[in-house]
Amino acid sequence: MALKIVHIAKTAIAGAPIRLVQSLRRLTDYEVRLINWEREKDFDSDLVFSENPDQAIAVAEAADIIHLHNFIDLRTRHFAPLDFEQLRRQGKVFVRQFHSHPLILAITWRQEIPAAQRRAEMARFRARLANELPSLVVGQFQERYYPDAFVVPNLIPEQEPLYRPSEEPWRYGMCFTPSNDCSAWKSRWNTKGAPETMQLMMRVIKATKTPYCFLFEKPLSVALEQRRQALVVIDELVTGSFHLAGLEGLCQGKAVLAFLDERTQRVLRELSGSQECPFLNVRLEDAFDPLMYLLRNPDIARDIGRHSREWFEDHWAERKMIQHYITAYEILLQDPTQLRRQEVFRIRNRADQFRAQVLPDLVYHARRRMRRA
Repeated sequence: MALKIVHIAKTAIAGAPIRLVQSLRRLTDYEVRLINWEREKDFDSDLVFSENPDQAIAVAEAADIIHLHNFIDLRTRHFAPLDFEQLRRQGKVFVRQFHSHPLILAITWRQEIPAAQRRAEMARFRARLANELPSLVVGQFQERYYPDAFVVPNLIPEQEPLYRPSEEPWRYGMCFTPSNDCSAWKSRWNTKGAPETMQLMMRVIKATKTPYCFLFEKPLSVALEQRRQALVVIDELVTGSFHLAGLEGLCQGKAVLAFLDERTQRVLRELSGSQECPFLNVRLEDAFDPLMYLLRNPDIARDIGRHSREWFEDHWAERKMIQHYITAYEILLQDPTQLRRQEVFRIRNRADQFRAQVLPDLVYHARRRMRRA
């Protein structure tokens, strides 16, 4: 009998849960479903709780493993009358996966509890976040903030048409598709540096007269199609982490600019098995000249893009990356208490924590002071 796995997510989380579910369906014998609270306008949906709660509850009650996305613990009543604690008492195996910084989770979770209880509950937030519920975390900047969670990659279906390189001549010199418009220096992690990156692009456009593509809050299919038509893709040049847009750009055979700090590069190497960083690793402050060079030398940019696709097929292919999740599920079924942080990613002491968290933060704040000055 096939293993039944049900994923539950309150929001789309940039399409990561539905893509994971679709990958598991393609590449494993598991029976996999996704329950979202409401139908997503920018991403595919499977089961929508607000439209058909009875079906969603029946599917959850039949599951062997329930995979929660961006949940703190099992006490939430967001999907009531679905009762996670009761399902665990019935023998369901639970795992939660983190996609966001803990502060983002705290703000979202705080909205679920009565105002009179918020101060007392928030005081216990960290304890609930660090409880013994088995956990996964995506292997980008987020992993350094969940030191006990098993690290997994975000998946990209590289053989799907929109994720393959385009055979057509490029239409845009640059493409930038941020998911929010927050300033680079207003939020440490919840930013793509959109205003500052657009200023950078305008300088380049003024100098080169190159057409460009800037998309904000558009469906994923639109962003993918526009990005396929670009020579260069800009991911995010501020925080020190790559994102789904950057992985998608590599997959589509693009020269992708992103800034990866030392910790992010290390995690990328370990998950991919490659010692090479496929991103063009530059900071916002240093990106003008590289962009000018690539736009004035499009043949070189295309060569870099071809190498991006080759790297992706060799080191981040869907069939290879899904093995991280298969391993996690196998551990869960044998003994959930054994799903722990891989040794290679472990933050063991204050020196490790300084390198992983404190030093990158200090560098970011120094850059912010310089920018404001």
